[in-house]
Amino acid sequence: MFKSSFLLAAALLLTVVRQDVQAQTQTQLQPRQSESVLSAQAGSSLLVIAPHQDGRVFLFHNYNVPLAHGFKVYRNTEGTGWELLTEEPVFPVQNGGQLRMRLREGWHSISRDTGIDDAQAFFLMMRSGTADALVTLLTLPDLAQAMGTLYIDENAPYGRLAAYRMVMVNEFGLATGTVLENEAMLEARLPLPVTGLEAKNDGRTVTLSWDYPALNTPGTEEVFRFRPRFRRTNESHERNVLPGVMLRTDSSTRFQITFDVPATNTEYEFWVEPQNLAGQTSEEPGRLTFFVADNAAPAALSGVTASLISEDTIEITWPASTNVDAAGYHVYRGFAGEEEMIRLTPEPENLFAFSLIDQVPMRGRQYRYAVRVLGQNGIESNNSNVVNVAVPDLRRPDPVYALEAAFDAENKTVTLQWLHEPDAENFRGYRVLRSLISGHTANGYAQLSSSSMSEQQLSDRGPSGLGFEEGRTFVYGVAVVSSTGQVSDTLFTRLQIPVITPPEPPSAIHAELRGETHAYISWSSSPSLDVTHYRLEKITPDDSEQAVTLATLPANNRSFTARGLELSRPYLFAVTAIDSAGNQSVVLQSTMVVPQRVTPPAPVHNFQVRARQASEADPARVSLAWQTREPRESISSFRVYRSNQASGVFEAIAELSSETSRYDDPDGRPGQWYKVYPIGTNGQPARDARAVQAVLR
Repeated sequence: MFKSSFLLAAALLLTVVRQDVQAQTQTQLQPRQSESVLSAQAGSSLLVIAPHQDGRVFLFHNYNVPLAHGFKVYRNTEGTGWELLTEEPVFPVQNGGQLRMRLREGWHSISRDTGIDDAQAFFLMMRSGTADALVTLLTLPDLAQAMGTLYIDENAPYGRLAAYRMVMVNEFGLATGTVLENEAMLEARLPLPVTGLEAKNDGRTVTLSWDYPALNTPGTEEVFRFRPRFRRTNESHERNVLPGVMLRTDSSTRFQITFDVPATNTEYEFWVEPQNLAGQTSEEPGRLTFFVADNAAPAALSGVTASLISEDTIEITWPASTNVDAAGYHVYRGFAGEEEMIRLTPEPENLFAFSLIDQVPMRGRQYRYAVRVLGQNGIESNNSNVVNVAVPDLRRPDPVYALEAAFDAENKTVTLQWLHEPDAENFRGYRVLRSLISGHTANGYAQLSSSSMSEQQLSDRGPSGLGFEEGRTFVYGVAVVSSTGQVSDTLFTRLQIPVITPPEPPSAIHAELRGETHAYISWSSSPSLDVTHYRLEKITPDDSEQAVTLATLPANNRSFTARGLELSRPYLFAVTAIDSAGNQSVVLQSTMVVPQRVTPPAPVHNFQVRARQASEADPARVSLAWQTREPRESISSFRVYRSNQASGVFEAIAELSSETSRYDDPDGRPGQWYKVYPIGTNGQPARDARAVQAVLR
């Protein structure tokens, strides 16, 4: 699809129109003020009138014309009455093959710009109704005409007030009842040019910015896109910045686009063409001459490595730069946890040097290294990937022992105690960790103390600082940290918080029908953290509300499909939360669901139609009789239709009770045709009905 740096959230059309479902006449046409239609009106079907300077009038619409349908176009000039412009209805293409044949050479250009070779896939995209599809149609008149989104009035009464009407028709050319209508003064107005055009660059990457008035500013109402362009000042060849469309937004008056030019140290001329729906632009866009200087830093390196080759010596290595303008390398060093880095190379390393040896000032620290590429323009690149190397002091402290954890139910705290004989020369403190057990796995560890804590006990008030949830299991660990950052083995202990209070029920349960006899039930999780299972029950209110257990599910499974439900019978579903101690929450019930049939009924069979002549006892009539394959309780009524032709339009003449299977038509005559449709209790008629002719018998 054509790409844009600004995408509207809905269809972009630039004239407010009215959608009529029936044809209307007007004795006097009044000009209507143009205004922007944005996302709030994206659901409306719109007709837009866009006059061109050459006298043609472009009529755009965003109505999704059904396949095999089309439209007729009428024009009313200054209230003189509606004139039909299309002797035959306009029918859009019906598939990708027709679209490709209609566009011919134009299809190759579209395929190249969009990268889509499959004409059918592109056809379906254009019928999708998305913002991208509509913008593409607005931009390409030939494509819009083929897809039925655009009609061009080639002989418009230019300079006069006129109304247009699009009447949607079916495959037989009969009106469907959908009518789009709008009116306008048929005078083309060229868009105002952009102002405040500015440019800046970072190497070959240029950012172009400009001002354009807000929507509804006179001279800009129908401008919906911009076309940024440029050329070298010493060449006449003009280039488009984008292969597609850059859209105008509803709230912006300042716009910008970033793109690459072919070369630096070159003077270019830039300009921006605002365009309206008729494809017209301003007479002379403001042009900007700008010199794109080589001011870009070289590309940063990646793949830098560093390794400890002795107790206090580190080797840094890097790959060769691929920048053709590279002049050398600089190496930087810093300490872990500090942003600032110092340069180790007074002079740049030459292009054929790919390593450096650094003797660090002290052990027991972690060092950070980065390499920068120096360009011939004297500008350094950003840092390469930063590598960290620890120069360790390898003495590890002894671990703690006799670690105990106890829960105080009254204060809702956990008290930890342990024993340890610290080394006065190599001791910083104790590191205390806590992790919540989920299933059988620790869920990551939180550090409860600083590494300089020296006491051999700690009181923990829980993850939130307000105590502990019942039933939760925690693992505590204590390790010793040396003065050089070395950490001892961690001693762990496990503690479960006792469970006393029943769990809270889920906050919501939802039941919905999936098919005729299936119900899908889902519920939210219980706020209680110790819930291990949920019990789901089925309740039939017309059966003394007897509850039947459907399933007992683990806590991570909160949905179930109940099958084999009876049609027209009401059901309730209830869920109960159960914790690890077997405590049960109160029961939460769903709303009632009643399974109903969702498929249409089968057609009637053994359908007989007999024309009867008038007699002394009875007037002339047509008698109908039929049988149904469906149970009577699944049928709400029978609908009888009549037509003068087997393939003609059938008119509904009677709606009968589901208890009957006969009907006498007092207005029926021999030779007429009849159909009978059973209507299901779900309101759906049978998909088909056989037409039978009335004959004298």
